[in-house]
Amino acid sequence: MSTVTTDLKQGHKLRRSDNDSKDIPSHILRQSILNKTVLAKVSSALHHDPAADLTALLSDVSASYASKRRTASEPRPLTRKGGKDPRAHKEQRHGSFAPPPTPKLIYPLAASALTALGLSERCSMSDMEFALKQLSHTLEGGETLHNLFGCQITCLDGRVVVKSGRNVDPAEHCLLAYLQKHCPSMRAPEPLGFVALGHQSYLFMSRIPGVTLHSRWPSMSDIQKESVCSQLDAMLSDLHSLSWTPGTPLGSLTAPHTCKDARLSTRTSGAIHSESEFNDFLLRNPRKHISPSYMKWLRSCLVDDHRIVLSHGDLNPKNIILLDGKDESISVSGIIDWEMGGWYPEYWDALKALNVRGTDDDSDWWCSLPPQLNRYITEVAIDRLIEAVISGT
Repeated sequence: MSTVTTDLKQGHKLRRSDNDSKDIPSHILRQSILNKTVLAKVSSALHHDPAADLTALLSDVSASYASKRRTASEPRPLTRKGGKDPRAHKEQRHGSFAPPPTPKLIYPLAASALTALGLSERCSMSDMEFALKQLSHTLEGGETLHNLFGCQITCLDGRVVVKSGRNVDPAEHCLLAYLQKHCPSMRAPEPLGFVALGHQSYLFMSRIPGVTLHSRWPSMSDIQKESVCSQLDAMLSDLHSLSWTPGTPLGSLTAPHTCKDARLSTRTSGAIHSESEFNDFLLRNPRKHISPSYMKWLRSCLVDDHRIVLSHGDLNPKNIILLDGKDESISVSGIIDWEMGGWYPEYWDALKALNVRGTDDDSDWWCSLPPQLNRYITEVAIDRLIEAVISGT
């Protein structure tokens, strides 16, 4: 373990050093971060293969470096001759010149995450604080893999990705760590650290190589589809076989142990300790015109004795990553996006896998679901009734 991660207490704020870089002009800081990002990409490629052909990488870097350098080099003047710069006054009203918040390490950064930030394993706390305060600028130099609803996924150096946004939950890091220890057959990203910076949070993870099942499925042969479904079924069987201890809260593995039910919007609960309480949560806050008698009948349709299993919670084709191999073989290289995961009734993954299907979706993926996702037709049908009373769909 690096000196940095052993010196920093989990969840404690980083301390400011006397050698802090606070007086360095902001455009110089941005230039430094940009150069470190480029260096990290090259270093990562050479780490895998010292004799690698860097033509494509350098071409990609050179194509975007000039514009990013110009952006990074723009000074932010505070004054001009005769008084304050009106642009500075406008930016200051929007908080542009407010001192950046102090980074808070929720989970320590792994060596690979430090390398992606251009830091060494034995860097000082002041260097780490400086790098983390510039994290948003660093991500601008990375490859954006996903950006939707205020959540962005950025690849820094080909090996490390950062999930950033206001609602990024440290519980996902905890779940990934649990999987790594208790279910290694489930190919999930390796958690590499979690940082809170003001209202923004940053989850560092390893990148799962490949393309989504959503994009690859239409061009796959029947044999390839059968192989992928078989692999997924084995992985989900291992996941769902993990033991739940009665009395353990359902939902996320770490406090405050919330259950999440994502539909048109995401509903969350407080601590829940049984399926009976979970079913009550599912029927909470029905639409105003729904009668109490109907809700009582609907509640009677829900059983309270399913096994509680570890679940992904969002098994749609865009979260399943495939990798082409030799002889036209295809392997499941991993399953990503575990933010909805935790302890849930055994049917939950099947239900949520089917929740994303529209009536106009003609893909045969839905007819080829792994057996682990295709055995809860009754629960899925009842949930359609729940969907109607809580969201009006």
